[in-house]
Amino acid sequence: MALCAAAMAAPTHADVIFEDGFEFGGQLNLTGQSWRDEQWDDVPGSDRIRAIEGAGDGDYGVRFSLFRNDEYVETSNRSELKKDTRPGDLAGMGNNGDTRWYRWNIFVPNDYQVESDSRAFEIVGQLHRAPNAGVAWRSPPLDIAIKEGRWDITNNRDEGNRSQDAGAVVPGTWNEWIVKAEWSPNADGRLTVWKDAQLQWDVTGANTYDTSYSDNDFFLKVGVYKPNWRDTDTQFTVHSDFYQATFVYDDVRVGTENETLASMRTPKSPIPIEVRTLRAESDAQVMGVGLDRHLLNAGGTPTVEVRGNDWNGGEYAAYARFDLSPLEMPFVADATLQLVLESDAVHTLDVYALPDGFAGRVDGTGSAELGELDWLEGAKNWQAAVGLELSGDNAPGFDELAGAPDTTVLELLGSITLDGGLRTDSLVELSTQALIDAVAADTNGMLTLAIFGRDQNGNLTRIRTSEHDALLSPSLEVIGTLDGAPPADFNGDGVVDLLDFDLLASNFQTGANNTLIEGDFNRDRLVDLLDFDGLAVNFGSGSSASAVPEPGGLLAMGALAWVGTRGRKRRR
Repeated sequence: MALCAAAMAAPTHADVIFEDGFEFGGQLNLTGQSWRDEQWDDVPGSDRIRAIEGAGDGDYGVRFSLFRNDEYVETSNRSELKKDTRPGDLAGMGNNGDTRWYRWNIFVPNDYQVESDSRAFEIVGQLHRAPNAGVAWRSPPLDIAIKEGRWDITNNRDEGNRSQDAGAVVPGTWNEWIVKAEWSPNADGRLTVWKDAQLQWDVTGANTYDTSYSDNDFFLKVGVYKPNWRDTDTQFTVHSDFYQATFVYDDVRVGTENETLASMRTPKSPIPIEVRTLRAESDAQVMGVGLDRHLLNAGGTPTVEVRGNDWNGGEYAAYARFDLSPLEMPFVADATLQLVLESDAVHTLDVYALPDGFAGRVDGTGSAELGELDWLEGAKNWQAAVGLELSGDNAPGFDELAGAPDTTVLELLGSITLDGGLRTDSLVELSTQALIDAVAADTNGMLTLAIFGRDQNGNLTRIRTSEHDALLSPSLEVIGTLDGAPPADFNGDGVVDLLDFDLLASNFQTGANNTLIEGDFNRDRLVDLLDFDGLAVNFGSGSSASAVPEPGGLLAMGALAWVGTRGRKRRR
């Protein structure tokens, strides 16, 4: 997980104890007075908790993902951020006798799947506290959960647990939760909870545990936690029909007793977004270099295989095609390729995209009947127009003579490095700017990806297909938004212009260690010429034109001349 070395932005007024809109250049702040993360850190390819562009109330939000077969974190399935009291905080997160306000926004995916088993509930926000030394942990004094498709608010305490139904969960919506807690183990306690400014619960009386917990402040946790998703036995006894949970969060805030409902509300309405997981329309395996390279098409089997290119002169590659037509939002904020592995080996998977609208090239063998000239990238099946099945000779971008990807055709989107230590049916993910751009650039509603093994020892990786389990087939999770704020809008005014150039130029050649600098477009922790290219292709894009600033004569003139030589980035 990347860290941010800069401190949190100062609170807007004295009553704010902590707030985070996740706006620091697309990185999570896990240092100083900010968050601690609780996630499976060893997932190859991408973090389970990741800042994403174009979500929430501003430019960024946070994506929390969890997979049923993930390694346990802190005794259970969880992917969470935790804010506790730290030395030097302006005020604590709350203790007995304190009044505190808490707020967070959560987006429920458009294709959210309702769990029918009551044991498979997910907690999506909680106010917890640690016990005194020698005392056993107990359930959080307050949690907000989703149980069988309905919001549930639960208060755990010595006097007995109590809960309140807060209505049906509506997929594809933002939900603003605000809690006012007057913490007490006695009769003077009170809890008041609102969802989208509508009162859901207002109860008095003891609302936390007795003195065995009084030494430690509360802490806030946001994210997804499924405590009973599966048991810890060897066979993985499960209580769910589903494997995956994803939520997006934004605008977390904690305030003192001086806050009000009005002051705690989100400053402006969250940006409409959509979160969808698209399953592979079709998948296939091809082989190159060898006598049977024309014959092998393993699509339709429980797995497709990726093998290095030093196995008896052969190499396997896996192809997956995704139908993007269900996406409704015009701007792509985030895209994540998800592969479930039956087995993995110590090597690297390179993921490529077939160019949008690819219509074929002359085949490497020179055999017209096996050529790729009849290939249609937008077709939903794996047959070329001439009726041949996908094979080593007509797989797009597969150089069957070399048994390797043809990089003159395919575009590298990123790599997933495997260490051989994953259990069966583990999920690996890949999210890169190149993948996001490939989805954003699509014009025909179809994206074709090719996966090759970068290995010289013939190591083999098996990837689950829909024939094994529809929910384990290759998937593409896409987060879209109506927000027109383009990449490289460093100052967040909705347009990429000379103000953004000034911000980039003033930080040129800065960046070190894990610090993200404003202007670091490609997020490599250094502001350099690559970032100028990122600004150039987006220059002039945005929701409205802004006044031309006066950033310093020759610098501005040079910027205009330089920008004029670049093109604009394509958006879906």
